[in-house]
Amino acid sequence: MDTDKFVLSMGTESFLTTIKETLDYAIEFKLVTAISFSHAVFKLRNQSFVAVIIEDKENRFDALKMYKFMNDKYEKIPPSMIVSYGDLKNKHLISNEKCKLEFIELPQGEDLQELHIHEKILPFVQRSMELQLDISHLLKNQRVLVVDDSKINRLFLKDFILNHTTHKTIKIDEAKDGFQALQMIKENKYDLVLLDYIMPKLEGNEILLIIRNTFSKKQLPVIVISSQDKLDIVKELINYGVNDYITRPINLNALLKKITQVLK
Repeated sequence: MDTDKFVLSMGTESFLTTIKETLDYAIEFKLVTAISFSHAVFKLRNQSFVAVIIEDKENRFDALKMYKFMNDKYEKIPPSMIVSYGDLKNKHLISNEKCKLEFIELPQGEDLQELHIHEKILPFVQRSMELQLDISHLLKNQRVLVVDDSKINRLFLKDFILNHTTHKTIKIDEAKDGFQALQMIKENKYDLVLLDYIMPKLEGNEILLIIRNTFSKKQLPVIVISSQDKLDIVKELINYGVNDYITRPINLNALLKKITQVLK
């Protein structure tokens, strides 16, 4: 299983049992538990997690202490949730600059508490997983160019990129033909070009060849998108310096994976 799908939960045994029952419905996640501060520290040092869930229970488990340790020790913290019984004292003193931090204050009554946990925890973990798919941090110039003569295709790809970015400064430019694309590349710095293969005026392979006369694969990654899947076309694009290639209809998970790989 991918290490990015592990969830760390810290707290008392009864709390961890409730969390396990909740996440058992989501087979894509694997729960790792810790019943003490030292146990949790060991887990954090030896495993990567998609999310962290911390119980705060008086005289049993100090969530603020645990979170402060993570905040001081690690440069990047997974999305975290602190679950408390009533109002959590001093939570305003917690710095959440390094991660997305959420709080749950449980109501009175064991049955209501379990129901509240079931309703809140799984959506939180799913949101955390979605953040793992955020490519914002890979876009140094905060700019992507989509080249396609179809407006519908351009809007589709533009929305797809924006759905996987959280930085509001990211800009997705559109070009409807090769000449416009080359001019925009000349005038702007792009992190990535998504390039249609069949284009008017200049086809995708011709545009790619011109791009590679100026930019290396590392300097400006290009992914070609086309309904053509012939082996000779793919070989030609590889020779011309394409970073990757994907066919239509587009498998969005595969496209996201390819984008992530070429930007790393």
